[in-house]
Amino acid sequence: MIKILSFCAALLAPESTGLDPHGRALHLELHADFNTSYEACITTSKQARKYGIDPFVSAALMYKITKFSPELARKSNIFRKIRQDYGCGKNSGQFIRSSCSSFMLFAPHLADILQKSVSDPQKGPNYHVSIQNFVNNSHKKAKIVQNMAKRFADVYSRTHTYFSWSNPFNKSPQVAQVDPNQQKRRYNPDLHTMVDQLRYSRPYDRQRRRLEQRMQYDLSILHQILGPNVRIQAKSRDFDHPEYFVHINYRDLKEILIYSAGNTSSRLKPHTFKEYDGETFVLLLAAPNLTVNFTPQGENLYFVTIK
Repeated sequence: MIKILSFCAALLAPESTGLDPHGRALHLELHADFNTSYEACITTSKQARKYGIDPFVSAALMYKITKFSPELARKSNIFRKIRQDYGCGKNSGQFIRSSCSSFMLFAPHLADILQKSVSDPQKGPNYHVSIQNFVNNSHKKAKIVQNMAKRFADVYSRTHTYFSWSNPFNKSPQVAQVDPNQQKRRYNPDLHTMVDQLRYSRPYDRQRRRLEQRMQYDLSILHQILGPNVRIQAKSRDFDHPEYFVHINYRDLKEILIYSAGNTSSRLKPHTFKEYDGETFVLLLAAPNLTVNFTPQGENLYFVTIK
């Protein structure tokens, strides 16, 4: 999970703020004033988080089409059609956070396109096809969005050096077809290597299969909680004790767990987040009925247990 305010500031900071020898800001050209553009960027990123869409791709897409300008967004043929599809009036959406704003509607619309692009649940959505579909099948615009997303992620990681972007364009089915195991490898190279070793070993097959299935399940839970951009390591001392390590700082982990507890649970089955001694975090998941403990092991490193 990225820090949205910091991300948008890095994209939009005007050159008048001073020299930037380390390239930690993009100084994007704006059509509206800074405050308006900044609010549009923040709204875009929050909607991307809400709908599980990559924030760098979302920001690149919205900047390409609108330059984070409500005026250009209203004039866009792409968003005029989207607003019609959502029952909005011709001149609606002038306010950034209104229900008919382009900065609010892009996310559910893109989420639908991404969902329809899924041909294999293990491979996930095809961002190549989905972005091209969003921009009216313009391959050129889709390629620009892809390249811009890389730039956005790069400039963000220069300030937040702990952050590593998991490029969703590298996870499309076209890439995965070259190597059927690449999808698993992107999630966790250590686990993939271990699973391959288990597959081709004959003794203790049942125990190995159980371990493989358990670790795959545990990792899927962790990725649902933490998102695709947090580095997770999986190890096992034996067939009964898998170990998981998460590379993340204290503040980001706490923010993610609070968000997971409050925004992903239902009224009937609420999740619970607890913090002990300002260090150890516990997330109680109502469905499935699991307790996930995060215990600090050093700087920006947490040991995870799932029970």
